Amino acid sequence: MFWVVVTYARCHVVLGAVAPQRERELRPAFEAVLADLGVASVADRRRRADGLLAALPGWQALVDAVVARAVAG
Repeated sequence: MFWVVVTYARCHVVLGAVAPQRERELRPAFEAVLADLGVASVADRRRRADGLLAALPGWQALVDAVVARAVAG
């Protein structure tokens, strides 16, 4: 879903540059998608990003363990 929303956001950036009125008309649908994902506000997105960054060391430890096991045997 991440890349779908990224692509959707990029489309809005382009639309804003070439057809700002149309982008404004379509913006509520984009904002609804963000709300459905629980990231409607900047604070929501910051919390989600902070949670992801906090989880990275655990994921790295898991990857390191898998690689070590594969190399060992």
